[in-house]
Amino acid sequence: MSMEKNKIKLIKNSGFILEYAISKTINELGYSIAAEYQYERDDETGTTKKFSGDLICRKEINGHNITLLIECKQTDESIDWLFLPSLQMKQHLNVIPFVHTFKSDPFKAEPKMEDKDVTSLFGNSVYKGIEIRHSDKTDFLIQKAIAQVSYPIFNELHLSLLLKSLLKIEKTANSIIPIVITTSPLYIINSDVTIETLETASVTSDIASQVASLLYSTNPSEDLKSHNKKILINIKKLAGNKNWNEFLLELFANTWPEAILFINYNYHKEILGNIEKHLQKKA
Repeated sequence: MSMEKNKIKLIKNSGFILEYAISKTINELGYSIAAEYQYERDDETGTTKKFSGDLICRKEINGHNITLLIECKQTDESIDWLFLPSLQMKQHLNVIPFVHTFKSDPFKAEPKMEDKDVTSLFGNSVYKGIEIRHSDKTDFLIQKAIAQVSYPIFNELHLSLLLKSLLKIEKTANSIIPIVITTSPLYIINSDVTIETLETASVTSDIASQVASLLYSTNPSEDLKSHNKKILINIKKLAGNKNWNEFLLELFANTWPEAILFINYNYHKEILGNIEKHLQKKA
């Protein structure tokens, strides 16, 4: 491979141009954008360090503050991202990729959307994913992307409440939406797949259906729960509200985010546009 071709490959692998392309779409929707935003969390040794995410996008709609946390993953398009469909388990049903705070209380459960509305807006629900590539190398991009949009959520919530306190804003509402956008094709395993059908399959599409987007039901790691609780202490000190339901606070720290939206790049304008329409209608 020539030096110039290698440079292009490195640029592609960096996701640099992918971020720019997605930023243009977000900008057209009226969001302000910060690239390479930083947040703090503890590393594997318990040392607090700075980490970064790709895009943080903010917009206000009729007094409702919307924040999109977007991670961009540009990969070889021959690498499929394959997911298992959610089974009929309570923890995998009727979850949405919104972390909400409300005007009446910084923490309050969001009324669930109808299943058909969730599917129409975000795609079908899944609960586990792997990367399928031609080599034995595994980058764990799915897991990395999930972490990169999960850890900043409580940091962003803390920031929004801090601004509310400084600006003396009496009533405000926030929605934080974690999103992963990838150039890899997204596949969901067919519900009727068996060991026998796998034996006779020759390509991914024999056992799975390609989709534009999907909703990944998350189960926060113990490290993420610990991180959330650490930030939560600061939020409680800032708010100074003694009336919060301690059980609910612990619940949110242990369960946010409920879900993360995955979008294939080829459909990101359509999916983000549909979400924008939903938010405008709701506001």
